[in-house]
Amino acid sequence: MASVVRTDGLVDRYFNRKCSRPLTKLFLKTPLTPNAITLLAMSIGLASAVAFAYGGNTAGIIGALLLQLSSVVDCCDGEVARIKHLESPFGDRLDVLADNVVHVAIVAGITWTAYNEEGSVYLVLGLMAATGMLIDLFVMLRDSPANAATESRINNLLAQLANRDFSVLILFLALISKPEWFLWLAAIGSHAYWLLYLWQRRRAVEDVGKSQELL
Repeated sequence: MASVVRTDGLVDRYFNRKCSRPLTKLFLKTPLTPNAITLLAMSIGLASAVAFAYGGNTAGIIGALLLQLSSVVDCCDGEVARIKHLESPFGDRLDVLADNVVHVAIVAGITWTAYNEEGSVYLVLGLMAATGMLIDLFVMLRDSPANAATESRINNLLAQLANRDFSVLILFLALISKPEWFLWLAAIGSHAYWLLYLWQRRRAVEDVGKSQELL
């Protein structure tokens, strides 16, 4: 899999990164590796999912705050990796995998509560969202662009899509006691993601083929 470089969204740039820097300095004083920090962020994200599954307004807000904390810690693994020169393809893959595990778990937690409180429509939405996220993970982990031009275009797409700003949306929805509304966005967006990814990859390959024909 190609190395994926995130493009920081507004929340990352103005909040998460500022919060992560003191944590990164703390992590640098410990023997924790970037991969261990990735797993720590994932664990916090899974705790968030449990809170959402528990149900209730208070648990939902706690879940959203834990998800935001997970996003902050998730900034630290890359920062530590760059400072310690420990960046690796495996670390990139682990980061993508951990992010998707958290995303699916969050959807599962919200779906469980929404299904019990609102009915089967949210079970369908949750299954659609989780399926889309698993397809996203599959196409990213199996993909191996054949050349630098294709890799650059696909990485640009992933960089625009793979940011953590959605955690603030979930926090807002939790504060108004409507976290289940996120399932509508996730059900549509997760499938749009992999369709756009494959379309962009096909375009990149076709452009490279045309360039080679002109040589």
